[in-house]
Amino acid sequence: GRVPRSLEGLLELPGVGPKMAHLTLHAAFNAQEGLCVDTHVHRIANALGWIKTRTPEETRVALEAWLPRRHWPDINVLMVGLGQQQQQEPQKLVERCLLARSPLKPLRLVAQIGLRLRPGRYEKLDAAASRSAE
Repeated sequence: GRVPRSLEGLLELPGVGPKMAHLTLHAAFNAQEGLCVDTHVHRIANALGWIKTRTPEETRVALEAWLPRRHWPDINVLMVGLGQQQQQEPQKLVERCLLARSPLKPLRLVAQIGLRLRPGRYEKLDAAASRSAE
């Protein structure tokens, strides 16, 4: 069969919820009718204080009301990528923060979304901290 080209048509398919329906519309048909919100987007948007919600679906509705529509196509990719790096490659994420012109800003951001920046955990962070203490 054919993939439905509407949100309503996709949601009628078994096992397809709002996240997958919005993702399919955007990826397959370049149609952005709403946001694709997974656990990374839900967790990070709440951690940053952008919204205060309990579920990804509540997050989708709140973000759609708050976030300017011109940012909708990028928000999922950016936040999912950040969330995956935080969970799967925290060492690389810290190293990328340290390469920034002002490393404290991105380090504060990753700490705000839940990355624990404890002494002894990240060798390059410890080295940078000891250099700045000199």
